[in-house]
Amino acid sequence: MGRPSPRPKQDIFAWVGDDDDSSTYKIGTASDTELDILTPVVKMVAEPQIGGLAGANAAVTLAAAATVIAVTSKVMTVTGDGGGNTIGTITGGIDGMTLTLIFVDTNVTITDLTTEAADTVNLSAAFTGASGTVLSLVYDGTSWREVSRSVNG
Repeated sequence: MGRPSPRPKQDIFAWVGDDDDSSTYKIGTASDTELDILTPVVKMVAEPQIGGLAGANAAVTLAAAATVIAVTSKVMTVTGDGGGNTIGTITGGIDGMTLTLIFVDTNVTITDLTTEAADTVNLSAAFTGASGTVLSLVYDGTSWREVSRSVNG
């Protein structure tokens, strides 16, 4: 058996598919008016949408005696209840996600659980918010780990 004969030279086109998935780039060749799709090449991956707010700042006001924050955005401005809140659990994280918490008052303390259990917060030490303070965390797929803290008030 010999080598197959070479195909005629063809122009290669790239386009964004719009028939079933507008976020897929495809490459194909055209001969006359016929378009042959060779393969999906690149799947466009948007930043993870968390609560539909991929990175937009979402405000959260904690209820009395709340001990959990549910992630609705990658940046959250947190207001505590007047009676105070001690948070040890943050739910809704995505592996590798960075969460930035901006505090507006001293009514919220993020506690250092050090258990590394699901959705717990592992800090260098407990963090009590104040106006303008910021706490950044990263989710390792199981629990939250402190990246940085800043006092800007």
